[in-house]
Parts: sequence; structure tokens; C-alpha cells
Amino acid sequence: MWLGSKFTLVSDSLFKSLFKFLFRYDIFISYARGDGKEYALKLRDQLKQLDFSCFLDFDELPPGNALNNTLKRAIRKSAALVIVGTERAVKSRYVELEVGEFGKTGRAIIPIDIEGTLAQTPWSVIKERDIVWIDEVQTALVKGVPSPTVADSIDKLFKYTRRNTRVRAQVLATMILFILVVAVSLFMIQQKVKAANFASTEAERQKTLANTASIKAEERQKAADEASRRARVAEANANTALTKAATAEQAAKDSATRAKEQEQKALASAKVAKQQQTIAEERTNYLQAQQIGVQADIDIDRGDDLERSALLSLESLNRALTPDGYISWARAMELLPHPSEMKFVAQQENVTAVAYSSDGRYFAQGTDNGAVTFFRTDKTAEAVERHLHSAIKIITFGNDWVAAASASEFQMWGLNGFKEIRSSKTLNGFHGQSVAFSPDGRYVATASPVGAKGVLGLFDITNSSTVFRKPIDHVGYIMSVAFSPDGRWLALGCHYKAYEEPRSTANASEVLDQSATVGRIIFLEVENFQKGGDIAGKPAAWVNEQGLIYRVAFGPKGEHFATEDTKGVVRMWQVLDSDGQIKLKRQQSQNARGAGLNNFANYGQSTLVFSPDESYIATAPDKNTARVWEVSSGNEVSRIMHQAQVEAIAFSPKGQFATTSGQVKFWKTEFGIETTQFSNDDKSTDSRLSAIAVSPAGEWLVMASDDGVHVFSTKDWSPIAWLARGSPVSRITFNPDGHWLIAAGESKVTLIETKTLKTRELFSQSADESPKLAALGFSPDGRKLVIAYGSFVKLVEVGSWVEARTIAANGPARVVAFSPDSRSLAVEVESATYITSHQRAPSEIHLWNTTTGVPLTCRDDGKGASSESEPEQTLTFSEKDVCFKAPGAGPEVQLSEVRKWKTPWESNRLVSESPDGRWSVDSTDGLRLIFKGGEVPRQVAKLIQDGNTDWTFTPDSRWLVIRGGSQAELWPLGTTLMIEAACARLRRHELADKEWRFSGQKLQPCSPTKP
Repeated sequence: MWLGSKFTLVSDSLFKSLFKFLFRYDIFISYARGDGKEYALKLRDQLKQLDFSCFLDFDELPPGNALNNTLKRAIRKSAALVIVGTERAVKSRYVELEVGEFGKTGRAIIPIDIEGTLAQTPWSVIKERDIVWIDEVQTALVKGVPSPTVADSIDKLFKYTRRNTRVRAQVLATMILFILVVAVSLFMIQQKVKAANFASTEAERQKTLANTASIKAEERQKAADEASRRARVAEANANTALTKAATAEQAAKDSATRAKEQEQKALASAKVAKQQQTIAEERTNYLQAQQIGVQADIDIDRGDDLERSALLSLESLNRALTPDGYISWARAMELLPHPSEMKFVAQQENVTAVAYSSDGRYFAQGTDNGAVTFFRTDKTAEAVERHLHSAIKIITFGNDWVAAASASEFQMWGLNGFKEIRSSKTLNGFHGQSVAFSPDGRYVATASPVGAKGVLGLFDITNSSTVFRKPIDHVGYIMSVAFSPDGRWLALGCHYKAYEEPRSTANASEVLDQSATVGRIIFLEVENFQKGGDIAGKPAAWVNEQGLIYRVAFGPKGEHFATEDTKGVVRMWQVLDSDGQIKLKRQQSQNARGAGLNNFANYGQSTLVFSPDESYIATAPDKNTARVWEVSSGNEVSRIMHQAQVEAIAFSPKGQFATTSGQVKFWKTEFGIETTQFSNDDKSTDSRLSAIAVSPAGEWLVMASDDGVHVFSTKDWSPIAWLARGSPVSRITFNPDGHWLIAAGESKVTLIETKTLKTRELFSQSADESPKLAALGFSPDGRKLVIAYGSFVKLVEVGSWVEARTIAANGPARVVAFSPDSRSLAVEVESATYITSHQRAPSEIHLWNTTTGVPLTCRDDGKGASSESEPEQTLTFSEKDVCFKAPGAGPEVQLSEVRKWKTPWESNRLVSESPDGRWSVDSTDGLRLIFKGGEVPRQVAKLIQDGNTDWTFTPDSRWLVIRGGSQAELWPLGTTLMIEAACARLRRHELADKEWRFSGQKLQPCSPTKP
């Protein structure tokens, strides 16, 4: 069914494009100017209102021209010929030439017979063809106005001819597409069968070789047994025969050994063949996963079906982990909405309008039968229901009132008890497809439906009076109305007849285009409504647009204004006040464009809506999709798919929004990949995170903050403990076996036993004298902990946690490093000497024996930073550092070797590559996730815009933990985790079973019946 609908869409699109390409005009009107001019002009206007493009030689050519090339070209580019059969037309040479020229095309000819004038037609083509005539009365010709049935008859005849053509084109296109799909499918099946037959034949051949070798071995064993028997008989006869028998026995054993070796070789060959088959299958899965991932990415760009795109990305991940699959998964997760669990008792299934009160206390919904229901969002009170007589189009909340309107009536209720305070019962002429209420509840504006000649209705509902109800000059019809939040302006989205007035430009914005426009936004000053008469409907400002304006909307704060045209293009404007006049300035992100054309069935309803803080704007650019865009950037941040047309959208100030396509669904105003957020036990979110670490065994995630140490389980990421409460912690590290956790702040170092979570203070000092923590970590052999504060370096024995010694330097320690055997310690000390007033002397390197605490002699051997054997050696100390000459120092150590010593071991040291080698993090431009498991490394996600953060991989390479500011986030790296994350969001979309299918097969990653 899905495939059939797609074929129909494609063929319809091809037919429409081809029709527009072949024909410039729908209808060529042939007439005689002497008695048919006025009639032909009125007929052309009627046909234009029915959306026909017409050629009339009065428009296109000056009078008197013969059938020149221009006229002949117009005849060839017309789909049908309409003949105004007046008496002079029958005698006109020009009409005869036009009819004859058009008859050559074989297209439809529609004569209009005015009370028998065509009974004796001189045109042979009319006599030869079976043509449907349209009868007309003489009075219509005299008045110059065609009868109402004439244009309708032409419309029906034209549509019947075009529909037959389209049906034939659709059938042909469907057959061609079907044949292509069948051919491709047969080819792919044939390739897979060939591959399977080849693998099966190879396995049978190896099995045959193995069986043959085994049979030979058994035969040789029998021969050996027979030789042994004969040897025993020969032994009884003579000693010389014994020697021969022994020789024969040894030969048999050698033969058996060789047979066994052949059997092992056959088995090894079979194993290799199996491995090669497995490699081929893995390669096939990888290529298929790549193709599906690419297709998912393309589908997201097209915007046809977000859920299907997400399912394709999961199918790709289920086959193999590829960069294309991860990229499409990340993009889908960025756009999939975050469902909210808000549900109300007695919710309807036929909802056409939704709204939140400005304080978020109330949620209202209206239905197609006129029911309006009010819910308390905290669910502390029963729902209240009120009724109108027809489908609700809009619900608007004021400070102390709420109003609901249909196309023919409205009611307003007070929020205290929902008692009726005003209605349209006392108004004359209230009617409109688009309705807007002023913020103070005084005025209501209505826009005329299509065809009502641009009638604007303005009503003062405080005294039940009509302020203004008439067409606005040069406006064809008004599609949308909206009041500014300060109540000063009323905006109208119009179809504007620019050809009826002299050339003009917008006066509310800069001039963007000098071409003729068909859309205009008109601003009326509400202050003029009190003056009544024509001045109430006089435009105060306007903006011209190329497309027909479908909807207009002000932001709740009044800082932005948005329009949406019939192609789904949303244009954003900044609202400025210039000497009391409204001015609009386009934003850089002016075109937040959706896919597809709008459906006029929800004309006048709330599907162009700002969030309360104007950070986001939501729209429904095609029938079944709602999209949310970021106002500042113009980027799409979420896409919500419905089973039916989206009727309305509403934002709550409490971080939610609602969409309805009959059934209301609620979503969080949170967008992007749903990463796990961490907080401490008291739910505090203000503490700043300074470091993160994962235990060596991978069971814990530990975060250091300015209020202590927070421990989480990596199994379900639930909080386990909050340690060292109230103490600022800036660095943390596990020891190599994970039995101990060290937490250090600027004034205290705490030891935590991971088995019992008991804490013990290792070191503390006065907060007033707290120098900067320079180093915290373990020696390479794991037996010593080093703590460097200011000019003091402390060595602590691991296990007993007794301070072995304190080493005092002659200045603040900057870098600490151990020798590979852990017996020596090097400390880079900042020099207190200045070469100039702004330049310090080079830092000095101090050396000590870690066991005795005796200083060692540092000798500058003059060697460079790296040798030929180690050209890429990473150095701990700078080449500018110099040796410190300690008096009475011990053995010498070469400075070139000291520079290669490593800093103390820390469990949370930044590592750019995951343990399994498939992932890496690049922090050169923000924080980027790189997939290294494919043929070439590829960036698959931008994690953080700036690089001011740190990160760590879990030991099993299933998660990447990122610290940034006051929060830590988790990124899944395993396909199972990624599939679960997407399925959790997709299940809540309540997709129909057919939506879980692709190319006739059910997509398995997220079955709706899967728990």
C-alpha cells in the first residue's frame, strides 16, 4: 500500500510537470470583436477564477493582426479551444483561420452555441468531429456576461480530458517502475544464489578430500596390522625374518603418520574456507549496512518520513557498525521528538485546536463537534467542558479570560469558573476562516474565506458593535489575521492584486524584490479602531512577498514576526519600533523551509506558533508533519510525524508543547540526542563539575565537583553515593587495581576505599594558605602516591597510606614525573628569578631518590629533545628547563633521559582512543567523535562546540562520558545501546504495523510488539 501510494505521487508529479511544460495556456478563446468582445472578456475572467490560464488575442496581440507566428504559437501551446459562436464569429475570416489551425492539433474544441448561431457552421473540423456543444442564451451575449453554467461546463469538459490523459500516463509510469523493481530484484536474487552455490560446492569438495584421506588412513592401518601379523609368524621361523618384519612395521607407522598429516591439512583447509566464508558474509553485511545508512541519511534530507529514516539507520546498525549508520542514527535522534507523558482524563480523538494559558496552568482543546474542554495541567481539578455549534478553529487565552471560535461563532469565558462573559450572539455578520482576539479581549478580527473578495471583519465585543466589515482595496482574499502581543497592531496575510494599483513598495521593511508580488502583509493600527469607518481598515504599513501569504504570527514577546507561504516557506522578521511605526527587519535565518505544500483544509488554524520565549517556532509545512525550528539559527530541531493532518500546535511555558491530528500528543521542549544527565542526591544542579573518572573495572563513574564526590553505577547510571560532602574537589584518580579512590581539593586530600566507601583524610592545610594542587597520581609500580602542593611534594605508601616523606623544593612545583622503575622523582620548579622585568628565568628540574629522599645530580648532557631512534618521543619537561645543582647530591642522571620520564599515573587521564580502538575523540575544533572501525577514519558526530571539557571511555568501549561545565553526558558507542535509545523513542509514536515495514520486509530492530 505504501509503495502504491508512492508510485501514485511520483506519476502525478511527472504528469503535472509534463502538462505545464507542453502547454502555456489551458484555453484559447476565439471570438469576433464586433459582437463578442465583452462576452469573451467576462468568460476569460470567470475561467481565471477557476484557475485556468487563458489566451485572448485582445490581451496578447494588438487588434488587426493576422494569424502570424505569435498567434500560431499560442494556438499550439493551448490545451483546448473555446469558440464564442456569435453571428459575426461564424462569418469571421480570423475565427475560421484560428479554428482551422487549432483543428490540426487534434485537441479538444468547445463551441458555445448562442441560440443556434452555429447550426450552419462553415468550419469543416466542427462537422467532422464528435464535439460536445455548450448552449448559451442571446441575453447573456447582449449583457456581455456568460451564463453561470458556461464556465462550469468548460471546467468539467477540460478536467475530464486532462484526467483521462493523466490516468493513461499514471498506468504507463506504474508499469515501467514495476518492471524496473522486478528486474533489479531478480538480479540481486541471482547473485546471492550464485554465491551460495559456490560456497556449498567448496565445502563439499573439502569434505570429500577429508573423507578420502580418512579412508586411506584406515586402509593403511589395516595393511600395518597385516604386516605385524606376518612379522610374528616370520619371527617364529627365523631371526632374519624378524628384522624384515620390524622394518615393515616402521614403514607402516610412517605411512599412518603421513595419512594423519593429510587429514589434518584437509581439516585446516576446511577451517580456512569457513573463515573466508565468514569474512565474506561480514563484508556483505558491512556493505549492506553502509547502503542502508546512506539511504537513511538521504531520507532525512528529503523529509518524507522521519520514523522510517530512523528505522533504516537502526537496520544499518543491526547489520554492522558503520560511519554512515552512526551518522544517520545521530541525525535521526537529533530530530526525533522527546515525548512527554502528560495525559488528561476524557481527552477526545477529534481535536482540531489546542492552547496553553500564558502561565501554563491550563490546557484547552477544541473538537470538530464544537466541544471545548479545559484541563488543569497539575490535574488538581476536574475538566470543564463548554460547547459551540461547529468545529473549533482557534482557542486564545488572555490574562483572565479564554475564548474559542469556529468559522461562524465565538464564546469568551472567565478563567474563574469558566462562565460566559461575551459571545458572537449579539454581533451581526461574524464569520471568518481565520479569527484573532486582541490581547485585552476587546476586539476580535475575522478573515474572509477564499472567494469572499477580501472582507475583513473587526468587532468591538465589549459593546457588541461592528467596527469595520468590508473588503480592503486591491485585496483578493485574507488568509490569516494576528494581533501583536502589545495590542497595537493587527497583521493581515493577504492575496494582493498588485496589478490593480500603480507600482509600489513595502513601507515596513527594506525593498527585497522589484518583481510583481502576489502576497502582502498589511498592518492596521488598533488605535484607529475606535474611530470607526474606513479609517479603521486603512493600512498603516505593509510588506510585499512573492508567495501567497498563508499564515502570519507574532512572537509572544513581540520581538519576532513570522509568515508562511503556500509552499511552506517560513520567513522570520525582527519587529522594531521606529517613531511609533512598526518596522520589520529580516533575520539571517529567514527561510526555515519545510517539505511539501500546505493543505488548505486547516486554513485559519494555529499551525504557525512561537514558543513563549520566542526561542523556537513550530509549523506544519505538509499534511502530516509538524516541524520545530530554532529562531536564532533557522535550524530544524525536531520533526513530529502524525497519521493524519496536523490541525494545531501549542507551546506551554513549562517546557512542553502539544500537537494534534485529531488525537493530541505531548512533547518536551527539549531537542537533540537524549543524553543521560547526572545530578547529586539532593538533586542540586548548581555545582560545577571539575573532573570525571571511570573505575578500572568499569563498574563506577565518579565525578568531582565543588560540593564533593558523586558516584554512579555504570550498569544503570543510578547514583550510589555522595562522598566528601561540602568539600570542593578538583582532581580524582583510582589506583591501578581500583581498590582505592583519591579525591583532592585545594586544601585537602581524601582517601576512599571502594569496597566499603569509607573515607579517610590523607592531608589537609589551612584554606588561607592553600597553594595550587600541581600533581596527584601513582608511581609506575603503583606502590607510591604523589601529592604536590606549592613547593611541597609528598610521597605516600599505598596500602598503609603512611607518609613516606615530604620533599621541599625552593619554589612552586609545576610538573612531577617518575623514572620508569619508580626509584627516582623529578620536579619542575618555577624559578623565582627574573631575567627582565617581565621574563622569568628558565624553570629548574630537581631530582630525588624516592626511597631515601636524597637529592640526585641532574647533568645536562647537551642532547636534543629527541634522538634518531625515537624521533616522535613525547617529552614531559620543556627543552628550556635547566638542571638544579643541589649541594651534596647523589648519582648523576642525564637531563635528556629525565625529559622522557612520565607524569604520575591517573585513571582519568585523557585518552583520545577507546580501548577497542574503534573510536577516538578529536578536541582540535570543539569535541568531535571519530569512527575508526571502517576503511578510513570519519567524523560521525559533533559532541560539543568548544573544547573546554574532558572525557573518558568506559573500559568496555560501550560509552563515552563527557564533562562540560556543570553536567556530564553519556554518548552510546555500542549498536545495542544505540538501537535501544532510538527504539525507546520510536515505540512511543504508536506506529501502525505497516509503518514498521520496508521493501516488503518487516524491520526487526524495533518491532511494536517487542518488550
